Amino acid sequence: MPNNRDNLYLETLKLLLQVAWADEQIQGDEVDKLKTYATSLSLPPAQLTELDGYLAGIASLPPPNMGLLKTYRTDVLETLATLLGAGEDATEEERDMLAEIAGMLE
Repeated sequence: MPNNRDNLYLETLKLLLQVAWADEQIQGDEVDKLKTYATSLSLPPAQLTELDGYLAGIASLPPPNMGLLKTYRTDVLETLATLLGAGEDATEEERDMLAEIAGMLE
């Protein structure tokens, strides 16, 4: 059974998917970053296949567990900023969503 840290990583991935799709499209570099992050989590092949469906836009995005993410607010926000290039490459919609998420995680 996964521990809280493992669950945190999965829930952060779900949140990252939501942010990446905030502008109703996902860029190739975002796909690459999310796949790299997912691979670093050592997800089983079935979950990686499921991730491909989310990244391709053919599967509904899973909602993240905000309660768990609130517990690790700083870690989550740092991961979001790092993986999505919050200040540099993010679209206005993504930056707005990051600000909204920071408020939701308080």
